[in-house]
Amino acid sequence: MAKKMVVRIQGKTRQERHGITSAASDAVGEVGGYIVDFKQFSNLAVVFTIEMPPAGYEKLRDRLSGLGVCLEPPTIEESALSAAAGPQEVAGSLRLDFQHQEPDVRIPIPAVPG
Repeated sequence: MAKKMVVRIQGKTRQERHGITSAASDAVGEVGGYIVDFKQFSNLAVVFTIEMPPAGYEKLRDRLSGLGVCLEPPTIEESALSAAAGPQEVAGSLRLDFQHQEPDVRIPIPAVPG
């Protein structure tokens, strides 16, 4: 059975939300990862559910920092991901909080017949 580690990458940014959301999505793919799901919380935050190889963890953090995302420090366990006997898979979440002065975006909920 493959060992899996769960990580939580969280950061804040003042970048334009559409552009940084797309760039963060691209960064996950560039490090060999996949976006399994995502949730958008108005224009306040977006949370991606991600999976990636252990070698992609630090690369992803570096790419996000380079994009202007101020990341929270990794946990002790996350810092040790580069260890040789580490997990074979990394899964978890990537949360981006948007810092801006815009009003909340209203997202219409589609009507369900019935």
